[in-house]
Amino acid sequence: MSYAINENDDELYGRIMKGAGEKTRLAGDASTRIYYRVNAENKNFILCHDHLFSEYPGTEYPFLTTQRLLDEAGIPVPAILACDKTKGLLVLQDLGDDLLEYHIRDKNISTVIPIYRLCIDLLVGLQGIRGNGETPFTLAFDRAKLMYEFNFFIENTLECYFRCGLSPEMKAGLTAAFEDIAALLDRPEHFVLNHRDFHARNIMVHRGGLYLIDFQDARLGLPQYDLVSLLCDPYVRIPGHAAAVLKEYYFSRAVEKGITAMGREEFDYFYDLMAFQRLVKAAGSYGYLTAVKKKYEFERYIVPALESAGMIALRRPALLPSWRIIAGLTGLEAMDPGEGVRA
Repeated sequence: MSYAINENDDELYGRIMKGAGEKTRLAGDASTRIYYRVNAENKNFILCHDHLFSEYPGTEYPFLTTQRLLDEAGIPVPAILACDKTKGLLVLQDLGDDLLEYHIRDKNISTVIPIYRLCIDLLVGLQGIRGNGETPFTLAFDRAKLMYEFNFFIENTLECYFRCGLSPEMKAGLTAAFEDIAALLDRPEHFVLNHRDFHARNIMVHRGGLYLIDFQDARLGLPQYDLVSLLCDPYVRIPGHAAAVLKEYYFSRAVEKGITAMGREEFDYFYDLMAFQRLVKAAGSYGYLTAVKKKYEFERYIVPALESAGMIALRRPALLPSWRIIAGLTGLEAMDPGEGVRA
Protein backbone atom coordinates (compact mmCIF):
# COMPACT_ATOMS: atom_id res chain seq x y z
CA MET A 1 0.00 0.00 0.00
CA SER A 2 1.37 3.43 -0.90
CA TYR A 3 0.06 6.95 -0.46
CA ALA A 4 2.85 8.49 -2.54
CA ILE A 5 1.97 11.65 -4.42
CA ASN A 6 3.84 10.76 -7.58
CA GLU A 7 6.42 8.31 -8.92
CA ASN A 8 9.41 10.39 -7.81
CA ASP A 9 8.00 10.70 -4.30
CA ASP A 10 7.34 6.96 -4.25
CA GLU A 11 11.01 6.33 -5.00
CA LEU A 12 12.09 8.76 -2.26
CA TYR A 13 9.85 7.15 0.35
CA GLY A 14 11.13 3.73 -0.64
CA ARG A 15 14.70 4.89 -0.09
CA ILE A 16 13.76 6.37 3.30
CA MET A 17 12.38 2.99 4.38
CA LYS A 18 15.69 1.44 3.29
CA GLY A 19 17.66 3.82 5.50
CA ALA A 20 18.37 6.83 3.28
CA GLY A 21 18.60 10.30 4.81
CA GLU A 22 19.83 11.72 8.10
CA LYS A 23 17.90 10.02 10.91
CA THR A 24 17.21 11.21 14.47
CA ARG A 25 15.27 9.06 16.94
CA LEU A 26 12.32 10.80 18.64
CA ALA A 27 11.16 10.29 22.21
CA GLY A 28 7.85 8.62 21.36
CA ASP A 29 6.28 9.20 24.81
CA ALA A 30 4.53 6.01 26.09
CA SER A 31 4.28 4.38 22.68
CA THR A 32 5.70 0.97 21.79
CA ARG A 33 6.37 2.29 18.29
CA ILE A 34 9.74 3.78 17.39
CA TYR A 35 9.80 7.12 15.57
CA TYR A 36 12.59 8.81 13.63
CA ARG A 37 12.77 12.19 11.99
CA VAL A 38 14.43 11.71 8.60
CA ASN A 39 15.86 14.53 6.52
CA ALA A 40 16.03 13.53 2.87
CA GLU A 41 16.45 15.87 -0.10
CA ASN A 42 16.12 18.85 2.28
CA LYS A 43 12.70 17.73 3.52
CA ASN A 44 11.71 16.24 6.87
CA PHE A 45 9.64 13.08 7.22
CA ILE A 46 8.68 10.81 10.10
CA LEU A 47 9.68 7.17 9.81
CA CYS A 48 7.69 4.93 12.14
CA HIS A 49 8.74 1.39 13.00
CA ASP A 50 5.63 -0.39 14.24
CA HIS A 51 6.21 -4.06 15.00
CA LEU A 52 2.48 -4.62 15.50
CA PHE A 53 1.93 -3.56 11.88
CA SER A 54 4.20 -6.31 10.55
CA GLU A 55 2.61 -8.89 12.86
CA TYR A 56 -1.01 -7.87 12.18
CA PRO A 57 -2.88 -10.83 10.66
CA GLY A 58 -5.51 -8.88 8.72
CA THR A 59 -5.41 -6.26 5.97
CA GLU A 60 -7.30 -3.50 7.80
CA TYR A 61 -4.61 -2.32 10.23
CA PRO A 62 -6.25 0.06 12.76
CA PHE A 63 -3.77 2.91 12.27
CA LEU A 64 -4.30 2.91 8.50
CA THR A 65 -8.07 2.49 8.56
CA THR A 66 -8.59 5.09 11.28
CA GLN A 67 -6.27 7.60 9.58
CA ARG A 68 -8.23 7.20 6.35
CA LEU A 69 -11.57 7.51 8.19
CA LEU A 70 -10.53 10.72 9.96
CA ASP A 71 -8.89 12.23 6.91
CA GLU A 72 -11.97 11.63 4.75
CA ALA A 73 -14.11 13.28 7.47
CA GLY A 74 -11.92 16.38 7.40
CA ILE A 75 -10.21 15.76 10.75
CA PRO A 76 -6.59 16.96 10.47
CA VAL A 77 -4.21 14.01 10.87
CA PRO A 78 -0.69 13.39 9.55
CA ALA A 79 -0.62 12.08 6.00
CA ILE A 80 0.55 8.52 5.42
CA LEU A 81 3.01 8.84 2.54
CA ALA A 82 4.09 5.21 2.19
CA CYS A 83 4.18 1.97 4.14
CA ASP A 84 5.74 -1.47 4.06
CA LYS A 85 3.81 -4.05 6.09
CA THR A 86 6.47 -6.74 5.83
CA LYS A 87 8.95 -4.49 7.65
CA GLY A 88 6.41 -2.69 9.84
CA LEU A 89 7.44 0.70 8.44
CA LEU A 90 5.42 3.83 7.69
CA VAL A 91 6.54 7.17 6.26
CA LEU A 92 4.43 9.96 7.72
CA GLN A 93 4.06 13.70 7.29
CA ASP A 94 6.28 15.58 9.78
CA LEU A 95 4.13 17.90 11.91
CA GLY A 96 7.05 19.25 13.91
CA ASP A 97 7.41 19.12 17.69
CA ASP A 98 4.82 21.59 18.98
CA LEU A 99 2.55 19.42 21.13
CA LEU A 100 -0.43 21.22 22.63
CA GLU A 101 1.17 20.61 26.01
CA TYR A 102 4.19 22.67 24.96
CA HIS A 103 2.19 25.22 23.00
CA ILE A 104 0.14 26.37 26.00
CA ARG A 105 2.92 26.14 28.58
CA ASP A 106 3.23 29.39 30.56
CA LYS A 107 0.24 30.89 28.75
CA ASN A 108 -2.47 32.69 30.71
CA ILE A 109 -5.70 30.70 31.10
CA SER A 110 -7.58 33.41 29.18
CA THR A 111 -5.37 32.53 26.19
CA VAL A 112 -5.67 28.77 26.73
CA ILE A 113 -9.49 28.64 26.77
CA PRO A 114 -9.92 29.73 23.11
CA ILE A 115 -7.33 27.12 22.05
CA TYR A 116 -9.20 24.44 23.96
CA ARG A 117 -12.45 25.52 22.35
CA LEU A 118 -10.81 24.69 19.01
CA CYS A 119 -9.84 21.30 20.42
CA ILE A 120 -13.47 20.74 21.39
CA ASP A 121 -14.61 21.71 17.89
CA LEU A 122 -12.23 19.06 16.58
CA LEU A 123 -13.62 16.54 19.07
CA VAL A 124 -17.21 17.23 18.09
CA GLY A 125 -16.25 16.72 14.45
CA LEU A 126 -14.63 13.38 15.28
CA GLN A 127 -17.56 12.19 17.39
CA GLY A 128 -19.95 13.06 14.59
CA ILE A 129 -18.43 10.42 12.29
CA ARG A 130 -20.74 7.46 11.71
CA GLY A 131 -19.58 4.04 10.63
CA ASN A 132 -20.93 0.97 8.85
CA GLY A 133 -19.60 -1.80 11.05
CA GLU A 134 -15.95 -1.40 10.09
CA THR A 135 -12.96 -0.78 12.35
CA PRO A 136 -12.99 1.17 14.69
CA PHE A 137 -16.77 0.88 15.01
CA THR A 138 -16.49 -2.79 15.98
CA LEU A 139 -14.72 -1.82 19.24
CA ALA A 140 -16.25 -0.19 22.31
CA PHE A 141 -15.72 0.93 25.86
CA ASP A 142 -18.12 -1.74 27.06
CA ARG A 143 -18.12 -3.36 30.48
CA ALA A 144 -15.39 -5.85 29.53
CA LYS A 145 -13.01 -3.15 28.25
CA LEU A 146 -13.62 -0.87 31.23
CA MET A 147 -12.97 -3.76 33.61
CA TYR A 148 -9.78 -4.63 31.74
CA GLU A 149 -8.57 -1.08 32.45
CA PHE A 150 -9.64 -1.22 36.11
CA ASN A 151 -7.88 -4.57 36.59
CA PHE A 152 -4.79 -3.19 34.86
CA PHE A 153 -4.74 -0.47 37.52
CA ILE A 154 -5.05 -2.99 40.36
CA GLU A 155 -2.21 -5.13 39.01
CA ASN A 156 0.24 -2.44 37.92
CA THR A 157 -0.39 0.52 40.22
CA LEU A 158 -1.75 -0.89 43.46
CA GLU A 159 0.21 -4.15 43.46
CA CYS A 160 3.37 -3.33 41.48
CA TYR A 161 3.89 0.39 42.15
CA PHE A 162 2.41 0.96 45.62
CA ARG A 163 3.12 -2.66 46.60
CA CYS A 164 -0.19 -2.87 48.40
CA GLY A 165 -0.83 -6.19 50.04
CA LEU A 166 -4.38 -6.79 48.86
CA SER A 167 -6.11 -9.60 50.72
CA PRO A 168 -8.42 -11.76 48.56
CA GLU A 169 -11.39 -10.16 50.30
CA MET A 170 -10.18 -6.60 49.70
CA LYS A 171 -9.37 -7.31 46.05
CA ALA A 172 -12.79 -8.88 45.56
CA GLY A 173 -14.42 -5.83 47.16
CA LEU A 174 -12.56 -3.39 44.93
CA THR A 175 -13.27 -5.47 41.85
CA ALA A 176 -16.98 -5.55 42.70
CA ALA A 177 -17.00 -1.77 43.20
CA PHE A 178 -15.30 -1.31 39.83
CA GLU A 179 -17.82 -3.71 38.25
CA ASP A 180 -20.66 -1.48 39.45
CA ILE A 181 -19.05 1.58 37.83
CA ALA A 182 -18.37 -0.27 34.57
CA ALA A 183 -21.99 -1.41 34.43
CA LEU A 184 -23.20 2.19 34.79
CA LEU A 185 -20.89 3.38 32.00
CA ASP A 186 -21.83 0.63 29.54
CA ARG A 187 -24.56 2.60 27.74
CA PRO A 188 -24.29 1.71 24.03
CA GLU A 189 -27.37 3.78 23.16
CA HIS A 190 -25.23 6.86 23.86
CA PHE A 191 -21.99 5.66 22.25
CA VAL A 192 -20.11 7.75 19.68
CA LEU A 193 -16.66 7.48 18.16
CA ASN A 194 -13.83 8.38 20.56
CA HIS A 195 -10.13 8.96 19.91
CA ARG A 196 -9.37 7.19 23.24
CA ASP A 197 -6.38 9.37 24.20
CA PHE A 198 -7.62 12.85 23.40
CA HIS A 199 -5.17 14.86 25.50
CA ALA A 200 -2.47 17.50 25.20
CA ARG A 201 0.24 15.07 24.10
CA ASN A 202 -1.82 13.74 21.22
CA ILE A 203 -2.82 17.10 19.76
CA MET A 204 -0.21 18.97 17.76
CA VAL A 205 -0.04 22.57 16.59
CA HIS A 206 1.26 22.79 13.03
CA ARG A 207 1.20 25.85 10.80
CA GLY A 208 -1.47 27.45 12.95
CA GLY A 209 -3.79 24.43 12.97
CA LEU A 210 -4.52 21.52 15.30
CA TYR A 211 -3.75 17.91 14.29
CA LEU A 212 -4.57 14.62 15.99
CA ILE A 213 -1.98 11.87 16.42
CA ASP A 214 -1.93 8.45 18.12
CA PHE A 215 -5.49 7.67 17.05
CA GLN A 216 -5.09 3.97 16.26
CA ASP A 217 -6.99 2.84 19.37
CA ALA A 218 -10.19 4.75 18.49
CA ARG A 219 -13.42 3.04 19.51
CA LEU A 220 -17.03 3.67 20.50
CA GLY A 221 -17.88 4.95 23.95
CA LEU A 222 -19.74 7.60 25.86
CA PRO A 223 -19.14 11.10 24.43
CA GLN A 224 -17.78 12.13 27.83
CA TYR A 225 -14.79 9.80 27.45
CA ASP A 226 -12.69 12.02 25.19
CA LEU A 227 -13.92 15.18 26.90
CA VAL A 228 -12.66 14.08 30.31
CA SER A 229 -9.40 12.98 28.65
CA LEU A 230 -8.95 16.60 27.59
CA LEU A 231 -10.25 18.48 30.61
CA CYS A 232 -9.00 16.11 33.35
CA ASP A 233 -5.61 15.60 31.70
CA PRO A 234 -2.85 14.87 34.26
CA TYR A 235 -0.29 16.31 31.79
CA VAL A 236 -1.99 19.72 31.67
CA ARG A 237 -3.98 20.85 34.68
CA ILE A 238 -6.95 22.96 33.67
CA PRO A 239 -8.30 25.03 36.61
CA GLY A 240 -11.78 24.07 37.73
CA HIS A 241 -13.48 27.28 36.60
CA ALA A 242 -11.94 27.00 33.11
CA ALA A 243 -12.87 23.32 32.86
CA ALA A 244 -16.48 24.23 33.71
CA VAL A 245 -16.55 26.87 30.95
CA LEU A 246 -15.14 24.39 28.44
CA LYS A 247 -17.50 21.60 29.51
CA GLU A 248 -20.42 23.97 28.98
CA TYR A 249 -19.07 24.85 25.53
CA TYR A 250 -18.75 21.16 24.62
CA PHE A 251 -22.26 20.36 25.84
CA SER A 252 -23.84 23.11 23.76
CA ARG A 253 -21.89 22.07 20.64
CA ALA A 254 -22.60 18.36 21.20
CA VAL A 255 -26.34 18.98 21.57
CA GLU A 256 -26.32 21.23 18.52
CA LYS A 257 -24.61 18.56 16.39
CA GLY A 258 -26.66 15.65 17.70
CA ILE A 259 -23.71 14.04 19.47
CA THR A 260 -25.71 13.62 22.70
CA ALA A 261 -29.38 13.57 23.61
CA MET A 262 -28.66 13.65 27.35
CA GLY A 263 -30.06 16.37 29.54
CA ARG A 264 -27.55 18.45 31.47
CA GLU A 265 -27.96 16.68 34.80
CA GLU A 266 -27.52 13.25 33.18
CA PHE A 267 -24.57 14.50 31.15
CA ASP A 268 -22.80 15.83 34.25
CA TYR A 269 -23.44 12.57 36.12
CA PHE A 270 -21.82 10.45 33.42
CA TYR A 271 -19.06 13.02 33.00
CA ASP A 272 -18.03 12.50 36.62
CA LEU A 273 -18.24 8.71 36.43
CA MET A 274 -16.26 8.68 33.20
CA ALA A 275 -13.67 11.09 34.60
CA PHE A 276 -13.13 8.80 37.60
CA GLN A 277 -12.71 5.75 35.38
CA ARG A 278 -10.39 7.58 32.99
CA LEU A 279 -8.19 8.93 35.79
CA VAL A 280 -7.92 5.50 37.41
CA LYS A 281 -7.09 4.05 33.99
CA ALA A 282 -4.43 6.73 33.49
CA ALA A 283 -2.95 5.95 36.91
CA GLY A 284 -2.83 2.31 35.83
CA SER A 285 -0.87 3.23 32.72
CA TYR A 286 1.53 5.45 34.68
CA GLY A 287 2.04 2.69 37.25
CA TYR A 288 2.83 0.18 34.52
CA LEU A 289 5.22 2.54 32.72
CA THR A 290 6.99 3.33 36.00
CA ALA A 291 7.11 -0.02 37.80
CA VAL A 292 7.30 -2.40 34.85
CA LYS A 293 8.81 -0.47 31.93
CA LYS A 294 11.07 1.67 34.18
CA LYS A 295 10.03 4.90 32.45
CA TYR A 296 10.26 6.98 35.61
CA GLU A 297 9.26 10.23 33.92
CA PHE A 298 5.64 9.07 34.29
CA GLU A 299 5.83 8.53 38.05
CA ARG A 300 4.98 12.12 38.93
CA TYR A 301 1.53 11.80 37.33
CA ILE A 302 0.32 8.83 39.41
CA VAL A 303 -0.62 10.61 42.64
CA PRO A 304 -2.23 13.69 41.00
CA ALA A 305 -4.38 11.44 38.82
CA LEU A 306 -5.61 9.48 41.82
CA GLU A 307 -6.14 12.58 43.96
CA SER A 308 -8.26 14.07 41.17
CA ALA A 309 -10.26 10.83 40.95
CA GLY A 310 -10.84 11.02 44.69
CA MET A 311 -12.11 14.58 44.46
CA ILE A 312 -14.71 13.47 41.92
CA ALA A 313 -15.68 10.46 44.04
CA LEU A 314 -16.57 12.73 46.98
CA ARG A 315 -19.50 14.16 45.05
CA ARG A 316 -20.79 10.90 43.52
CA PRO A 317 -21.97 8.14 45.90
CA ALA A 318 -21.56 5.48 43.20
CA LEU A 319 -17.80 6.12 43.23
CA LEU A 320 -17.22 6.22 46.99
CA PRO A 321 -16.88 2.45 47.66
CA SER A 322 -13.97 2.07 45.23
CA TRP A 323 -12.32 5.34 46.28
CA ARG A 324 -12.42 4.43 49.97
CA ILE A 325 -10.58 1.19 49.24
CA ILE A 326 -7.99 2.97 47.03
CA ALA A 327 -7.46 5.71 49.63
CA GLY A 328 -7.13 3.14 52.41
CA LEU A 329 -4.51 1.19 50.48
CA THR A 330 -2.45 4.16 49.29
CA GLY A 331 -2.94 6.69 52.08
CA LEU A 332 -3.95 9.33 49.52
CA GLU A 333 -6.40 12.17 50.07
CA ALA A 334 -8.80 13.56 47.49
CA MET A 335 -7.50 16.81 46.00
CA ASP A 336 -8.51 19.16 43.22
CA PRO A 337 -5.17 19.79 41.44
CA GLY A 338 -6.59 22.71 39.52
CA GLU A 339 -7.40 24.64 42.67
CA GLY A 340 -4.96 23.03 45.10
CA VAL A 341 -7.65 22.43 47.72
CA ARG A 342 -7.61 19.27 49.78
CA ALA A 343 -10.74 17.53 50.96
